[in-house]
Amino acid sequence: MQKEKVIQAQCSFLSPSDGQGFAYSDTVPVAVDVQSNYSIERVDVQVSSNAQAVSLPIQSFYPNVESTTINCDYLLNDSYMESGIYFVEVTIISNGESFRYDRNFTYSGLVKQLEGIVYLSAPGANMVNINQLDFNSPVLLSSIGSDYVGSSLSSRSKVINILGSTAGLSGIDANDYSTRFHFQPAGTGTVSSVAYSFDKEINYIGCSDGNIQGVNELGQRQFQTGSNQFLQLKHVLKGADFLLADFYKTATMEYKIGSFFYPSGTARNELAIDFEIVSILPLDAQNVRIYGNRNLHGLIYDYSIPDNTITLKRDQNGITYRSAVSIGIGDLIFTDQGIWTYSDSQGAVNVSQHDAFAGTYDDVNNVVYCFSAHKIYELQAGSFLEMNQLTVSDSVLNVHLVYNK
Repeated sequence: MQKEKVIQAQCSFLSPSDGQGFAYSDTVPVAVDVQSNYSIERVDVQVSSNAQAVSLPIQSFYPNVESTTINCDYLLNDSYMESGIYFVEVTIISNGESFRYDRNFTYSGLVKQLEGIVYLSAPGANMVNINQLDFNSPVLLSSIGSDYVGSSLSSRSKVINILGSTAGLSGIDANDYSTRFHFQPAGTGTVSSVAYSFDKEINYIGCSDGNIQGVNELGQRQFQTGSNQFLQLKHVLKGADFLLADFYKTATMEYKIGSFFYPSGTARNELAIDFEIVSILPLDAQNVRIYGNRNLHGLIYDYSIPDNTITLKRDQNGITYRSAVSIGIGDLIFTDQGIWTYSDSQGAVNVSQHDAFAGTYDDVNNVVYCFSAHKIYELQAGSFLEMNQLTVSDSVLNVHLVYNK
């Protein structure tokens, strides 16, 4: 009886060299000699990082010979790839069996930097850029329409998504400010709110007919919870595996906060509340912090999604909360009595008398950009001293920060 041959598939790396260093925008040249004592059916090449769960697309080759050299390139141009150790993985398929080899290299990722500030103003919902962070040279970029509701910024692909209550969702390219797409929501309702989720890269649109719809960066609908004539949605927040929204229930004339399973939209919980919410900020995968008002009382609650309960953290008399944003030292609250910080350890502390409606936080430079009707303020987030101020003729609606990654 003839003895069956043992498959012996081998791989020799010609490049990259072991531990070779690469940086953002570099090309990794992959060259390997592969051989087997059977015909090689397929060779798969991939770049990955186990620590960061990153995998670049697989490149496949079909040599159908017993030995050959495979050459391919990987361009490292994903701005979200973090620095670290990566692997070139080569898998040889020969006679139905797989053999895996790898070679590591080091990668220095793109350092996150602030590239510009974009603010929206009315009438006309004009989108204006503060060129190179120069407050003295704002430039009109685009006019969106007069029915602006809200906006969200996807800095991953630098798409600024502008929302109009009747016009739907417009995706604006942050490089040349052309319109990438226009999305008209399904159903009979108009758009009432928008939120962006970086983990899923989807815009979540709350509509006046109670329908929550998810739209990706190509303007394609990903899902919808379905119209509900008894709900009037306000804020929408995306969690790890849920959607959270506060709404007005017309049948019972109640304000409620509710969570929905993602992406099915099936109702999970709903809880009646006796105050109006102005901001919802995530705490962790299962809890959020809620800022709201009731009869000239500024209120702070923590909402537990699994337990469907709220816990009062602070009741501040004689003040009206306008909005809140998370910063490095806690939360920043914009009120009719200046700007306050809040943390569980320090409580509420008045840090500025600026009359601001809302703001956004630059975590790279530790700066807060806040705005009132006709002014934008740049504040140092530690001292809250004013660094810059811009006065505009139109009413400021929102401020976005554009990063290189």
